[in-house]
Amino acid sequence: MHLPLLQDLLILIGFSTLIVLLLSKAKLPSILGFLLTGVIIGPFSLSLISDPHEVEIISEIGVILLMFVIGMELSIKQLA
Repeated sequence: MHLPLLQDLLILIGFSTLIVLLLSKAKLPSILGFLLTGVIIGPFSLSLISDPHEVEIISEIGVILLMFVIGMELSIKQLA
């Protein structure tokens, strides 16, 4: 793993944790905190991420794993 990628992930996790904690005190949903984190540190505002493409690839892998876990937990009886 490259050091800049690790630094980008630590920035992403740190900012998202801070923003989600602040929004939870205001009784707002955590998904709003994650969206705000993406807007704040993304390439179109503060541009704190050095290579957005690498983070995008990791996020796509995370979405694929999330869909796999949801598919494993879902049964045919629940769909009908």
